[in-house]
Amino acid sequence: MADQSGGTRRATPPEAWCRRLAAMGIEARVMRGGRAALASMPLDDRPFPALERSVRFERVLFATVGMHQIKCLKPEALFALPLVDVRGCTSAGDIEERIRAAWRARQDELGRTWERLRAIGARASARDPDSVVRIPIEGEGEWVAARAIGRGRIVLPSRGPLEGIALASPEERVLELEDLPTTESELQIAITNRLEHLARDAENATTRSRERAVAGVSSLEVPRIAVRSRRILLVGPRLAKDRAAHDSLVLRGYSVLRARDATEALRLFARTSPELVVTDADLGRADGVELVPQLAQLAGVDHMPVIVVDAESHAGRRAAAKAVGAVGYIVGRLDVASIADRLARMLDAPKRRRFTRYAQPVAVRIAGARHPATATALSRGGLYVATDEDLPAQSLQRCELVLAATGRRVEVEAEVLYRLGNGGRERRGVGMRFDRFGADGEAAYLDYLRDVASA
Repeated sequence: MADQSGGTRRATPPEAWCRRLAAMGIEARVMRGGRAALASMPLDDRPFPALERSVRFERVLFATVGMHQIKCLKPEALFALPLVDVRGCTSAGDIEERIRAAWRARQDELGRTWERLRAIGARASARDPDSVVRIPIEGEGEWVAARAIGRGRIVLPSRGPLEGIALASPEERVLELEDLPTTESELQIAITNRLEHLARDAENATTRSRERAVAGVSSLEVPRIAVRSRRILLVGPRLAKDRAAHDSLVLRGYSVLRARDATEALRLFARTSPELVVTDADLGRADGVELVPQLAQLAGVDHMPVIVVDAESHAGRRAAAKAVGAVGYIVGRLDVASIADRLARMLDAPKRRRFTRYAQPVAVRIAGARHPATATALSRGGLYVATDEDLPAQSLQRCELVLAATGRRVEVEAEVLYRLGNGGRERRGVGMRFDRFGADGEAAYLDYLRDVASA
């Protein structure tokens, strides 16, 4: 191969792959960055045996790895295969046979795993053509499921308890068991324990990072919040999968939660408090409009702003949404850019109070404070703290709430929104908005609020 100086240069491995594959009649090109070759190869009509029924794939897209292996990229079912060694292959048919052999080996292992899961009474199901063994997780929506990829190897879902959590490495999402448990309960416990462990570790790591940042600030300075992440909940099969809407919200500084149906949305409010809900009009067995009054009945919720997104315009549904108090009705897709200003106004200056306030005393310990403090009004979003401590507005304070009766101590970082009182007889204190709870803290706090509401 000639270079610009008229000499020759040695072909790179991806270029060598392209020539080798072209000789077999396989379309290939060097991928951007020059680290691998990307090839597209038709497959013959023979079916691929799957767990419940055979499937057919017309074509496979694969990338080269090193000098002798390939990684199947598409279709998704073939992506699950391990690296395929193609040494000695001289034709497209040879490569296809290697892929089929890898498929059969994986199906054999998945089949044994599936039979074992069924033997212990697990609610496992095979999903073809992806050929995945799904294991629904107790206490979560039906769309939150783990995937068995081999005997004793379980891939944990990115939704549910790990929603929005960035793990240190993809391998952390794989639960490695010496063997499958002997009962479904033991399997569910193993999965749930691992999910809680990962979520707690991620929360603790974030807390330690924040503590180090606060510790590095001079004693004469107070940490301040530049932009606080506001939580928005997307509900419904369309919105939960709308990656464009999700990414657009995240880019605007929002924290996005997702629930596939109304049941999952209501259950999510037991452990966190979104500040705005956007729901599909069609939730399968339920109507998104029905979610508005259901949210209003939750303990601690006064008026939750809800926007209904409908695939097509329905005058009756629009009227029903307005009648139950929805703050918006959108037809078509959720175009975040077009309503960004409106969303910001709803979150920063709501027309009505979102969360109910409860007159309930709770002891509060504020890190570094010299004066005692007591929360005299509680809500899902924050609290009012009576104290003589001089806490600057917009500062971030690390607090510990001591919940009466249970004695549970909840760590939370809260933003000071405003101050009241200038000394003398006038009441002194601060209004605080929750920013971040310690591990399991928000769920414990919401449990306490439910007890207060029912008293």
